[in-house]
Amino acid sequence: MSVALDRRNFTKGLGGLVLAFTLDPAAAQQRQLPGSLGGNRMLDAWIRIDADGAITVFTGKAELGQGVKTALIQLAGMRHLYDVHRYSASGGTLPPAVATILREQHAAVNAISPVQITFEYSNGLGAVAMAKAQAEPGLAKQVTVQPGNAVVIQEIDTGALVPPQLRWLGTGRKVLNNKGKMVKEYEPYFSVTHQFESYPELVETGVTLVRFFDATGRLVRIEEPDGTFFRRVHASWSVAVWDRNDTVLQSIWYDRRINRLIGAELIAAVPPSR
Repeated sequence: MSVALDRRNFTKGLGGLVLAFTLDPAAAQQRQLPGSLGGNRMLDAWIRIDADGAITVFTGKAELGQGVKTALIQLAGMRHLYDVHRYSASGGTLPPAVATILREQHAAVNAISPVQITFEYSNGLGAVAMAKAQAEPGLAKQVTVQPGNAVVIQEIDTGALVPPQLRWLGTGRKVLNNKGKMVKEYEPYFSVTHQFESYPELVETGVTLVRFFDATGRLVRIEEPDGTFFRRVHASWSVAVWDRNDTVLQSIWYDRRINRLIGAELIAAVPPSR
């Protein structure tokens, strides 16, 4: 008995079809591939067509010498890894996190391109509470919690470690009002870890602007760290704006100087004479 089958019905009858193909044959011939990939240069990816019509593409293996980061991203230009259950799995102690792996060069240009890794941690409103990005080795802050919950901050030179370690640039804390408007944003800092950190000694350092809003959420005043301020008045059909130069006579900056309230600070700033 003979049965007439076309390619589609033949594939369905088998339950699936696996094909091998190359993503870039010209480039594959030019590159020096490691291990068994060098013996089978044209086989670097696979495609599977299931009976239900689903198509799955599998990329080939990544040589371990490229590093885990390159293996994770494979040929993609960017990859996002989400851990949305982190909060519940940790018993409410750790925030949800997403890691982003980004190539510095496209895979077609450099298959083992260096990658940049960033982490973002979300708060209960779904907004980013902290972001951390890789940075070159150097001085970074390390937290040690002493008995009695005393927090000690140390500066570690990650470049002097063996081997040298990258630092992580973390964003400072953002303080919001009850309408979700940002009132304060502290300065970023260098950390020795990519993990989420919430100690005020780390995330509330440096100077920050202080923003004021009216009942409708419009910005009406910004106070600078040096005591000067910006002012804005909203009317029905107009907006009046005074910058820091316009308001200097009403500022704390002017008051402290005209009334000689910073004499001790100026004296302390002068280096001792020899």
